[in-house]
Amino acid sequence: MLSLRPHARRGPRLRSKTALVNALRILWLLVVLWCELGAFFWSAARCRWPKQPGSTSFRVLLVADPQVPRPFKGWVPNLTWLKQYIVNHNLRKSWNAVRILRPQTVIFLGDMLRHGGKTKAMTEYADYFTHFQSIFYLGPAVPTYYVPGNRDVGLGSSRTFSAHARDRFEASFGPTNQLLTLGNHTLVLLDAPALVEEDYRRHGARAKFSDWLGIDGGSIDFVKSVAITYAHVSSGPHDHPVVLFSHIPLSRPDGASCGPLREHGNIRRGVGRGYQSLMGRETSKFLLEYTSPAVIFSADDHDYCEYLHPASAEDTDTSPVREVTVKSFSMATRLKRPGFQLLSLFSPSDSDLERTQPSYADVPCLLPNQTRIYTHAYAPLLFGSLVLLLFLSLRRPRPLHLNG
Repeated sequence: MLSLRPHARRGPRLRSKTALVNALRILWLLVVLWCELGAFFWSAARCRWPKQPGSTSFRVLLVADPQVPRPFKGWVPNLTWLKQYIVNHNLRKSWNAVRILRPQTVIFLGDMLRHGGKTKAMTEYADYFTHFQSIFYLGPAVPTYYVPGNRDVGLGSSRTFSAHARDRFEASFGPTNQLLTLGNHTLVLLDAPALVEEDYRRHGARAKFSDWLGIDGGSIDFVKSVAITYAHVSSGPHDHPVVLFSHIPLSRPDGASCGPLREHGNIRRGVGRGYQSLMGRETSKFLLEYTSPAVIFSADDHDYCEYLHPASAEDTDTSPVREVTVKSFSMATRLKRPGFQLLSLFSPSDSDLERTQPSYADVPCLLPNQTRIYTHAYAPLLFGSLVLLLFLSLRRPRPLHLNG
């Protein structure tokens, strides 16, 4: 008598193959959830706002050099489209994670748009700005301020920059120079590219900053007005300390150390078409003298840098001024780990008017290494998945046996 028993031999094998495929699907789901959401929210959650006992704090989120790419206009996706998609997707993931920190104010330190100053058509710029807003959406409840960068408004004379770049920036992002009072501090938001351009004119005229009449409403005029305003709002050494925000870092000696948190090198002096890596020496001295900042936050260099500007030799009462160059928020700047900065501004209690502690505290925060996610998570998993599926597809079932 003949008996067929295929299910006895093939059934477990089919179930084993199905189980492996389902396990692979679950593994992919978990890896994608972690790499696309978990890693970013975990990085943001690990970063905590600085606090000071006995003081209330005002939370300011600092974002530097997001450099949002210009929207892709082609009909057929290509390598440029793929690069822009990856960068935009990374910016969205990072921003969605950072929003859980619930800042009370956000300050962008320039270079919001990678090609903002070079976009010449008004309709194209409007679409570009809308694209930026779609990524960095926060809602009307949180005030947001923008410091102009050289990629936003241009620097120097060049045909590659739009003649209307600065006007469009002001219409979209707001005033280029701003003086704010937040968290018991005076916040000075400086148009650094305009200051550099005007300083070249001043230097060409061989005029001192004190004698230079300048451009009405220009950056030099603005800085001088800060000194007058600050003298009125400050009745004591601890009232409304000044925090200076500049896209371009201030001058420092060549080879000056940036501290251990920097990924590579240091900030070197450099000038080219549309950029200047550091303020001039006299310009920096002018800013320090007229604004008397408690701390300075800058951008443009993309990597983190912490430098202490020495006290003035002429004024023995002044103290060294700390400057922090904030890490770029974008993976497109070729950093291993992009980042941002949390700044807490403290208001002393009524019993702590003669405070001895600093009026602010800040902490750098890091975002995930997107390139490492691709090379150390997705690529190995994809390779392993293909090998497993190929093995399962080539694996032949055992022949059917006829027993009699």
